[in-house]
Amino acid sequence: MSAAMTAALLGDTLSVVVRSASAQRLPMLDEALFSLACQRWQKLDVVLALQAPDADFLAAAQAVLARQPWREGVSHQVLAVPAAAGFDARARLLTEGARVARGEFLAFLDDDDIVYQRGYERLIARLRARPDAVLAVGGTRLAFLDSVGDYYFIRRKQDGFFAWGSRRFDLFRDNFIPIHSYVLARTRLPADLLRFSDEHVPLEDYEFLLRAATVGPFETSDRLFPVAEYRIHAGNTIWDGEATHATHNPNLARARELIARDQKALRMTITSAEWQELQATLAPPPAPAGEPVIMAPPGAHRFLHRRADAVYRLFDRFPRLSNALGALLARLRGA
Repeated sequence: MSAAMTAALLGDTLSVVVRSASAQRLPMLDEALFSLACQRWQKLDVVLALQAPDADFLAAAQAVLARQPWREGVSHQVLAVPAAAGFDARARLLTEGARVARGEFLAFLDDDDIVYQRGYERLIARLRARPDAVLAVGGTRLAFLDSVGDYYFIRRKQDGFFAWGSRRFDLFRDNFIPIHSYVLARTRLPADLLRFSDEHVPLEDYEFLLRAATVGPFETSDRLFPVAEYRIHAGNTIWDGEATHATHNPNLARARELIARDQKALRMTITSAEWQELQATLAPPPAPAGEPVIMAPPGAHRFLHRRADAVYRLFDRFPRLSNALGALLARLRGA
């Protein structure tokens, strides 16, 4: 980033771009914004980017934003991003939001997710302690939502789902960094990097991270420390590698083809030392003595997720049994 652009940024300020495309998700947006209002990091610049809002959606979103218990000094604005009817502008919301954001640090948040109270404070501290890192990553908990009519609630949570990755070049396997689980140091990135590709939707955040990985290292030491929730519900576009609505399937398949192309191209931009790190990342992990490496296909992953969910529901009906088994497992781990 140029010296002039760096000087224009607000020091110690964290800009958070929140994107929303539907008035139907205003109740979730309310919770997402409330999680920002509760942040320990006081210097916040909130940009609420809306996709082609009509007058009612715009007014309702402005009201939701204004009624949050913001700390003194927090700035916030609503950004209406034009888009043709039926066009998925999620990438454009991020690009336009980042363009008007004024903070030295930058984060993103979808309207159906939340960030924990000390999440940003912790990640910014990591960035300050490591001047070469372009972003700092924290842990993400899955939160599974159920609903009864227009009332929704969290049924259960799961830790560690994304924790398989630990280095930036693990992105050449798959994406392990949800969009709301990291903070960027803007002065350490080229200005033209802060854009998101329409043609990569719904994997636009993955494509961005692949490009960022070629600029500098990621600070991932807090990847097991939960800083945010990724909420799973019927309105999610992608879950377990599949689209939940048939109309998204062609877009997802196309995006995966583009990601594979980008991975090959981006490998040519890294140094020889980084190439060695990449090769180590892509090499299959050694199997434990006497045990083969077993790679479950995507179908098996989905089957296991469904079976685990059924087991959870069973134990949820018998809390005493669940607690007893949990205590037994804790003792066995400590043995």
